[in-house]
Parts: sequence; structure tokens; C-alpha cells
Amino acid sequence: MRDLEQNYPWIKRGYVVEHHINHIRPKTLSATTYHMEATAQLILAGHHVGYLPRDLARRYEGMGVMKILLPNEASYDVEPHWAYRENQQKQTADFLHKMMNLL
Repeated sequence: MRDLEQNYPWIKRGYVVEHHINHIRPKTLSATTYHMEATAQLILAGHHVGYLPRDLARRYEGMGVMKILLPNEASYDVEPHWAYRENQQKQTADFLHKMMNLL
């Protein structure tokens, strides 16, 4: 892990992250992103190391375009959420609740 921290440019997360994945202190932070998709694009460009949610990283690894590093030391899951206006039509709200149950 020390080699990864010291010898590679990392993508800084533009928001506060949970402590259990924030223990790595890279020497070089060369980019900042606020969205996991932007982080993925910089990693895919081949010049950065960064954090991605486990399911997204696995998808790219399955396509053979990304390698997961430190899966036990530096990984996390993201729980999906839906957001909608409180006065949304009941049909829409019911649909979103059903979709959440499928995840």
C-alpha cells in the first residue's frame, strides 16, 4: 500500500468521505472529482488511482479495462436511493418504491 500512496497520482474526492476509506494518505493528489463517473473516467485514462464503489469497479474490471487494487483495505459499498418531490403523483411514488425493492 505504501507504494500506491507514494508513487502514483491520486484523485481527491471533492467531498468528505467516511473514515474507514479515508485512511490512505497519498503523496500526490492530482485531480479532484465530485462524482464516481468522473473518477472512473480519470482512472480509465490510465494516469490516476482513486476510489470507486465496489459494484462500479467490478463492472469495469469485468470488462477488462480496470484492475481493483486493495479490495479489502480500500473498498466501500454505496446504497442506492431515489429522490422525488413529496407531492409527486402516487403512481410515480409507488413505482419508485417498487424499484427500490428490486435493488
